[in-house]
Order: sequence, then C-alpha cells, then structure tokens
Amino acid sequence: LSKAVAKNTKDLNEATQLRQAESAANNKTVVEAGAGKEAVEYALSVLQQFYDSQGVVLLQRSRYVPFVPTNASREGKTVADRAPEMSYSGDYGGQTDSATGIIGILQVILSDFERTVTTVTNEEAEAAEKHSDFETATQASISAKETEKTTKETAVTDAEDAIVEATDKLNDATSLHQAALDELSQLQASCVDGEESWEERKKKRGE
Repeated sequence: LSKAVAKNTKDLNEATQLRQAESAANNKTVVEAGAGKEAVEYALSVLQQFYDSQGVVLLQRSRYVPFVPTNASREGKTVADRAPEMSYSGDYGGQTDSATGIIGILQVILSDFERTVTTVTNEEAEAAEKHSDFETATQASISAKETEKTTKETAVTDAEDAIVEATDKLNDATSLHQAALDELSQLQASCVDGEESWEERKKKRGE
C-alpha cells in the first residue's frame, strides 16, 4: 500500500507538471494567434483603405468604372475611339489581381489564426477537464489506500501488543506450572512414596 501510494503520488505530480507545461504552451499559442489575428485585421484595414483611395475596386465591391473623357477631338473622335483594340473584351476594371491576391492571402492567414485560437482553446479546455478527472480519481485512490494502510498498521500494532501480552502470560504460566511440578514432586516423596503399602498394613493388623 505504501508503494502504491508513492506511485500514485509520483504519477499525479508528473501529470500535473506536464499539464502545467501544456497549459502554458497553449496559452502562449492563443495569445500569439490573437495578436497575429489583430495584426492581420489591421493590415487588411490599411490595405482596404489604400486600394479604395487609389480607385482599385476589389472583388467584394462593385466593379470599377474607368474614367473616359467625353470631349472629342476636332475629328469628332474621343480618346477611347483612338485607343487600339485590346485582346480582352468588356470593360477594363483596373489592375485588381494584385489587390485581390494579397487580400486573399491575408484573409487565409486571418482564418488560420482564428481557427488556431478556437482549436487550441477547445483543446486546452478538454485537456484541463481530463486532468481534473485524473487528479480527482488519483487523490481518491491515494486517500483510500492511506486509510487502508492506517487500518492495517493499527491492526499490526494491536496484534504485536497481543503477542507480547500472550508471551508474558505464557511465561508466567510456564513458571507456575514448573513450580507446581516441583511442589508435587516434594509431596509425592513425603506423602505417597513414604506411605505403608497394603500388605504392610495387613500384616500389622494381623499382628
């Protein structure tokens, strides 16, 4: 029982140390991910303001309508009329690829940070609950073993006291028995061995 209590205590101490280290790492991860999330949100805000100020319309917003001057030349042609034919069709919406690209990357990073905060927070809560259950069960086991150990130690002490008492009584009884044997031996010599036999008493009666 003493060895079992020592092992349970050792296991609980080791588990507590590991839990504390894991909790510290999880809390650090959550703090760092939270700070990263705030930084990315700030970066997105700054970029959004920048692109808005430059007239670049991102995919999330309505299409950008380019400015086309309405004044025509003396020939009656505008700048748009004199522009060469392009390989694409439709209205040109500005160079939004780079804008949407960096915004998309940052949004992915932001999503990763948010997922990290949520996942690690949930894992930390689950690990803390499991450790609490383990700690409760282990302490209950230790308490039960210590109670049983105390009971058995008390029983051993009582048994040892009973043995000492019984040994003393045995020694006293042995001494009394030996004294009784010695006294009986003396009485036998004087009372039994010294008494006349039946034949001797018969002879005397006859005389």
